Amino acid sequence: MQQFIEIYGFLSVLLRGAISAAQSLGAGGVGFLLLVLPGLGAAGAPIAAGVRTIIFWSALALVAFVALDAAALSLMLIETLELDAASAMTADAVKADALALAPALLLAAASRTRARGALVLAAAALLAARLGTTHAVSRIESPPWLALAEFAHLTGAALWIGGIPYFLLALARCDDEARAIVGRRFSRVSMAGAALVLGGGLAMSGVYIGSLEAFYGLAYGVMVGAKGALLAGLLALGACNYVAVRRLGRAGHGPAAAPLRRGGDRPRPHGDIGGGVALLAAASRGPAAGPR
Repeated sequence: MQQFIEIYGFLSVLLRGAISAAQSLGAGGVGFLLLVLPGLGAAGAPIAAGVRTIIFWSALALVAFVALDAAALSLMLIETLELDAASAMTADAVKADALALAPALLLAAASRTRARGALVLAAAALLAARLGTTHAVSRIESPPWLALAEFAHLTGAALWIGGIPYFLLALARCDDEARAIVGRRFSRVSMAGAALVLGGGLAMSGVYIGSLEAFYGLAYGVMVGAKGALLAGLLALGACNYVAVRRLGRAGHGPAAAPLRRGGDRPRPHGDIGGGVALLAAASRGPAAGPR
């Protein structure tokens, strides 16, 4: 039985990491579509089509990951607590997983249309549904504003980390002038996202940890420290890409646009993607570690 629980714990961390990545990718695509691409005209059409395709498949992947997570949790409850299937499927944690299914399906459907309002609604509902699996909602003594801090944290991760693949897509599909515009706009969006991640994280850490002793003495504090180190690395990479984007913008408005065709002069946020996935995976360990 102990081995079964350990296997479930490992599987749960993997699934929650996959859920966080798919959620950020889907919601981040909506942010990129609405905040970065408007105004590009004909140059933005092929990019928007690619963005909508990625949103669609990330939403479907999220449905699959959530269903697997709910099934694994139900099986664990049946085996460990000897519950019947109906009782296990009505457990609060299973229902919290199920809440994300409808917004994910709505996001997949909305990505196949031009209804931007439906995209925003689906993305917001998706992030709100994931609040049910966080400590901000599950802890009885949590202050009401903590849920807002968690929502800001999730939104920032989607705008920043979830938007990077779409930024790479845009760099590959648009001309030099449009590339410079996309670079400037995504730079602003990613900085706003990083601010939301950092602000929400600091607010939650003050409640969940509360003291220096708890920071290094609890598993949750160690996990937050690891996330902080990863975040610092991502911010450093982001600063390097910000400099590259500024050069991209200056070159995109004059005769110096030709160097943009050289790969070495373009922003290279590939490392941000790897670091972002690692950060999301570390965040998925949070519910398992648990604050004090």
